[in-house]
Amino acid sequence: MQALTQWLDRGFRVLLVGLMAGMVTAVCWQVISRYALNDPAAWTEEMARFLLMWIGLLGACYAYREGQHLGV
Repeated sequence: MQALTQWLDRGFRVLLVGLMAGMVTAVCWQVISRYALNDPAAWTEEMARFLLMWIGLLGACYAYREGQHLGV
């Protein structure tokens, strides 16, 4: 059972890192397209907002699982 829990925790960390990387990529593209190309992409703001909500919810669950305090 402990091996399964460790495997799930590792997968959860990878998921959170992937979501965070996706949000950073979307925000960077938003900045580049707005200021360098003068044509802001409409989907990046919505995607960043969506990913931020999921990162907050899943990150709070992960912090609780690890016994950490989520400081905001």
